Amino acid sequence: MHQDDGALIERCLQRDQAAWRELVEKYKRLVYSIPRGYRLPESACDDIFQSVFSLLFQNLSGLRDTRTLAKWLMTTTQRECWRAARSNSKATSRRTHGPPSSPAPNEPAPDELERWERRIAVQSALTKLGGPCERLLRALFTNTDQTSYAEISSSLGIPTGSIGPTRARCLAKLGALLGESSAASPES
Repeated sequence: MHQDDGALIERCLQRDQAAWRELVEKYKRLVYSIPRGYRLPESACDDIFQSVFSLLFQNLSGLRDTRTLAKWLMTTTQRECWRAARSNSKATSRRTHGPPSSPAPNEPAPDELERWERRIAVQSALTKLGGPCERLLRALFTNTDQTSYAEISSSLGIPTGSIGPTRARCLAKLGALLGESSAASPES
């Protein structure tokens, strides 16, 4: 079961190991995707991942707004990528006695960050939605296979003819949750 970030962070601060594992599991794909996007070697991606979550653990009690945890993780990961690239450039420069072979990577495009923020907001809203609506929407939209209504009907126990109307109601509920979260988030 996934919890919202505030509850997870509160449990982490109480030294709940299961909460920490859940928090890491929730954001590991996001954190790993950034150094991979920079095409850093797998070992550097692993080091950056460890560094970012170590920094999160150290700064957890000072996190002011738990709704911006994803943004904090993205920014911290980007900074760690830049540090890794600079460190690698300096090491390369020392070995070759010349200028660095490649510049530090550029910051991801703002639309890329916005896509990640939207994806995380949708995942969080789906989790809050829960129950049959969460299962149906995940089956319809997060499954990479082109699953048919008949397969969804069979796996979720929903009559095939009910999937469309149920989907519409669930999407309306999801939209309302997303509207609430965007209204609650502070303007940047």
